[in-house]
Amino acid sequence: MVDSSIVVCEWGKIVVNDSEKGKVSYKDCKLYYSDGKTESKNWDWNISGTHHDPGVQRVDLHDMDTKLNGAILLLSTGYDNCLKITPELIEYLKTNKMEYMIANTEEIITWYKKLVDANKKVVALIHTTC
Repeated sequence: MVDSSIVVCEWGKIVVNDSEKGKVSYKDCKLYYSDGKTESKNWDWNISGTHHDPGVQRVDLHDMDTKLNGAILLLSTGYDNCLKITPELIEYLKTNKMEYMIANTEEIITWYKKLVDANKKVVALIHTTC
């Protein structure tokens, strides 16, 4: 299987093939892959009050809660690693024994594609700038 859900990811833009919406472009997005299907949605930092510092919060995952069970969570810190991850979120992930990875955007995209190619269930939060 070759993943084609991420068409392009570059500074400030990610284009994905959503199984229901077709080709969609985002600045930052949330992706969910399971059983050959990709779902995507805009990651609107204004909803959760997210900023580069303190970073990604537990609330950023609330709308993905039902999809997290059994999934590998990929958290992008941006191309230049400027987006942090709050200690509270890390603690939540550890307490709930969730498999997760935190890395810059390029690495997260690479891992997302590898995991999808292996038909693993994946949730990814992708930040496409700094």
